[in-house]
Amino acid sequence: MKRTVQVFVIPAARAPEGPPDPPREVEVEAADIDELPVATRQLLEAEGLRVRVVSFAPGGLVAYAEERR
Repeated sequence: MKRTVQVFVIPAARAPEGPPDPPREVEVEAADIDELPVATRQLLEAEGLRVRVVSFAPGGLVAYAEERR
């Protein structure tokens, strides 16, 4: 199954409490709905981001992450 995730990234200069950049969308694929958060976390960590949270929201998956310093 494929799903689109809204990803909010806090730039390193504003981490840890600064506002995130506008969201970007990424497509994530997993075997089932329970694996989507795990797949999202793995994808973002592979990009070098520190993942704060991946959550199901009414409009779909949402993730918040920080750039690493």
